Parts: sequence; C-alpha cells; structure tokens
Amino acid sequence: MVNNHSQADPPKKRIFYLDQLRALAIVAIILCHVANLWAGSPNGSFNWDMRYFFNIAGRFGVPIFLMLSGVLLLNRDYKIWEFMKRRFPRILNPFIFWMIIAIIFGVISQDKFSYFNSVTSAVPYIVKTFLTSRWYVWMIIGVYLVMPIINDFVKNRGLRGVEYFLLLWFITSILSSLSLYFNKSMYFLDLSFFAGPVGYVLLGYYLHNKEFKFSPDKLMIFGLVLFISSILIKTFLVYNGQLDPGLLRYYIFQTKSHLEIDILAFLQAIGIFMVFKYLNHENTHRITNKISSILKEGIMGKLTVSLSRSSYGIYLNHYIFIGIIGVSGFDILTHNALKWVPFIVIVVLLCAWVLLLILDKIPYLNKVTGYH
Repeated sequence: MVNNHSQADPPKKRIFYLDQLRALAIVAIILCHVANLWAGSPNGSFNWDMRYFFNIAGRFGVPIFLMLSGVLLLNRDYKIWEFMKRRFPRILNPFIFWMIIAIIFGVISQDKFSYFNSVTSAVPYIVKTFLTSRWYVWMIIGVYLVMPIINDFVKNRGLRGVEYFLLLWFITSILSSLSLYFNKSMYFLDLSFFAGPVGYVLLGYYLHNKEFKFSPDKLMIFGLVLFISSILIKTFLVYNGQLDPGLLRYYIFQTKSHLEIDILAFLQAIGIFMVFKYLNHENTHRITNKISSILKEGIMGKLTVSLSRSSYGIYLNHYIFIGIIGVSGFDILTHNALKWVPFIVIVVLLCAWVLLLILDKIPYLNKVTGYH
C-alpha cells in the first residue's frame, strides 16, 4: 500500500503495470472487508456463499502489496539507517493520523454503540481496535526491518538465490498441507520463515525480473487461468471444510497473522501479477496492445495512478466508511450480497478516495494522509 519508491534510488519513470496492480490490490482489500459484513448470514444461505467467494477473490490484495515492495526495494544500494529513516515515517505518520481521525469519529458516534457508555470507554476501544485491525502496518514494519538483509541476499545471489528460497517456499506449502490433512502441527521442522511475507517480497522481485521463454500473450493467458482457477478451487475447498486458512496460520505455523500462506494464495497472486505484467508487454498481440493502450492513456491512466498513490491512505481510512454503514441502521443481512457487495465496495472506495484527495490539498495534512 505504501508507494515504495526510495529517495536513495528513485526510478527513472513509473512502471504502469505496478500502478495497476497497486490500484487493483486496494480494491481487493475493500472487497474482502465489505464481504465480511455478511458474516452473520445463515450457514449455507446464498449470501453466505457469496460472502465466501468475494472474500477469497479479494485475498490477493496484501500479497500483491508485498510483491510490489520486492520489485521496488530489492537489489538496490542504500545504507540501513537511511533506508529506515525514509521508510518508517511514510508508514507511521499516516497510521497515527488516521487513528486520531478514527477516535474522533468514534467519539462523535458513540451514542450509536450500546457498549460505549462514555468517551472514556469509547477511546480505548477504538485505539485497541485500530491498532489490531491494521495488521498490515505491523507486518510491513517487520518486512522493512528485514529488508536490508534480504536486499544483500538478492544482490549477492541474484535470481538463482531467489529461486532457492521460492523452492523451499513451495516445499513448505506442501508440507503444511500434509500437516493439515494429518492434523499434526510442524513444531519440529520449523519452516515458518518460508511461509511469511518475505516469500511474497521475493516472489514479486522474481516475477518482475525473470525472463520466461514463452510469448507474453501465452504468459498473460496462463496468469489469467491460474488466477481464476485458484479462486474457484480455494472457494470450493474452504466452503467444504477441506482447507482452513486460519488453522494453517494459527496452528501449523503459529504466525498469528491474517496473511494468506497456502499454496492457492501463492498461485492467485502469481496469476494476477503475470496478467498485468504481460498485458503491458511491448511484444503482445495487437488486440492486447489496444486494451493496454486504453487502460494507460487518458482518464483511465490518470485515475489508475491516482488510486495507486492513494492506496495506503485508503487502506487506513476506508474502515471509517464501513463503520458508518454499521451505525447507519442499514440492515445489511437482508440484502442480496451478489448485488450489494460490489455496490458498497464502489461507494466505500470513492468516499475514502475523495476524502484523501481533499485532505491532500490542505497544507501540512498532505504530509500525513498516506497519499504518495
């Protein structure tokens, strides 16, 4: 979500497909959170089924943000202290700003919550909720702390070293699946290092820099098939109780994170990454080139870049608008999820985006809103 261009090594120009992926990723995250509004639907109902599908379909959002960090921050020359000094304010300042805004919103609307008796009960609850629900922030802090180490590994070992790590990642995924099947945790063979966010960081760097021997059109189609099939398979397995991502995270690896680490999550992220990388490749079919040009040029291109630059701020503030739905008295469970999830996603996205753009025009606030 954070725009990862380093001031120590700025890119010569924006890579448009990375902006496309970042913009799509924030939409995917909002899709997950909006779909969860139907979590109270009766098991087996149509709305419950749609909630599962939309939630799983949007699960590639955070992995894509991690992959983009790998593309933009690995194999670079920077000093550790300079890297930390530039990266952390870009994460923490917007985080603190939007937490203050959430507190203000919560205090104003406290009479809507039966469990808020006063400001003194509302503020601690909101702070605790904000700190725990924004788990991506804490995860990316950990990633940035280890990034200089990974960076040196990539610089010294190159793509072959990355392939070694990713191979171990794949093996870890297979072993974790067997652990789930036999209901035995992998306590003794500790491969949790290969099942966390670092794998996605290296995966993004690898896919961005690896040159495959197939044509761009074939690779794009392969990515699309991989993306769609992984969503459908995972939806089927989760719905039928044959795959529990939560059990995988909390029991097998004990990562205590919401990050998806199963093999289907990896394939889903790989698929969508390949679609947009090769959609924008210069050696694609003329029809593909036409589609790519339409998405790049004019208003579509400008909106994509704006949404990409707004992604971190939107991640931090979109919860406010989902919260407004919660206190509005709107009975969400009585409405068809297939129709209303996409509609609410658009509404929440536009409100969060417009608010961010307005605040970005205000002096001083434009430094802390998360628009980069």
